[in-house]
Amino acid sequence: MAELTQSRVRELFNYDEGTGALIWRPRPREEFRSESHWARFNAHIAGKEAGTVQQTNSGVSYKRVFFGRKSYANHKVIWLYVHGHWLEHDIDHKNRCGIDNRLENLRIATKSQNSANRVFKNRVGLKGAYRQKGRDTYYSMIRVERKAIY
Repeated sequence: MAELTQSRVRELFNYDEGTGALIWRPRPREEFRSESHWARFNAHIAGKEAGTVQQTNSGVSYKRVFFGRKSYANHKVIWLYVHGHWLEHDIDHKNRCGIDNRLENLRIATKSQNSANRVFKNRVGLKGAYRQKGRDTYYSMIRVERKAIY
């Protein structure tokens, strides 16, 4: 299958910038094996929000949409829909809510930048703070691109 393009995404979906939702568009008959599949899709799915919420191993939830026997992250499809190209970098959700796909909430980020924006869960409860093993004291460390700078 050829790589997904902006024109194909715009044939499949409408994008609501206010809510960040991808909405299925009605599809032509020739995209379906049978008349009944086509009728069922256009009667029950077209006009509804596309994607299901899935949780990653780290516990973050994102919406994913399935078509063409592939799964795509909604925020990446939205980026393609609006900007016309796939990104080599990650897309970060500024407010840390992975299902909030409003364009104003999405930004280009490196893996390091994206990781720095997540809620940090450690025993101390603070980013960069650690308890020393076997002691009742704490230390802190700041890393930038895997290098300790403090």
